Amino acid sequence: MCDHATDTTQGLLTLSQAAKILPRNNGCYIHTSTLWRWTRGLRGVYLQYVRIGRFIMVTEDGLHRFFTELAKLDYERARSSKFKRRRRCRNYDSHRQRAIQESEAILRRAKILV
Repeated sequence: MCDHATDTTQGLLTLSQAAKILPRNNGCYIHTSTLWRWTRGLRGVYLQYVRIGRFIMVTEDGLHRFFTELAKLDYERARSSKFKRRRRCRNYDSHRQRAIQESEAILRRAKILV
């Protein structure tokens, strides 16, 4: 690729360039294949890209939009699952109480618990 940037390619990054500007994960760069998978979609959110010849190009703004949409999705899922968690806890508590009673009955029959 040429060293000079034209108006059409200015601001575009190859996947390897984009991987280098992203924060490292445990000291390692995010692999370019991970960025490619993100262009194919992650939980219904897609990293926008353009193909220029054999290069897949993304923008910093596109990366920012992708991460923002993922964060919104995480927030919405967390908000919607709070009610379900409470419900599970209630069911879990009743299930746990039933299991305790059954265990105590078994121990009484075996004359381990008086």
